[in-house]
Amino acid sequence: MSDRLQKLEARVEALEKKLEKLRSLLPSQEMPEGVDLDWKTVKEDWNIYKLEDGTTLKIKIILKGVRRLNRYNPDGTPVYIVASQNIVSTPKVPKKLMKPRAKNIKRI
Repeated sequence: MSDRLQKLEARVEALEKKLEKLRSLLPSQEMPEGVDLDWKTVKEDWNIYKLEDGTTLKIKIILKGVRRLNRYNPDGTPVYIVASQNIVSTPKVPKKLMKPRAKNIKRI
């Protein structure tokens, strides 16, 4: 067997192991039993962080779905599963970190 073929086979094996690990991290196809709940948005605030490189980072979580499971925490409160989306904004980035703007990008 050639050296190149051995390297390729070793690489394929390593990638298969990575894929197996990633699959184990994915939620199972079966959703735990519970009740899907509707909601009304009361307030959606931004969390604002100042990073050590001088960047201001804003993050907002948007609720997309919620299910109350037929399970309970040790303190008696029900367990919830939420589906959410993170909205990330960088309103202030130090000039030293910036690259020239692409020609086809317009500022909003």
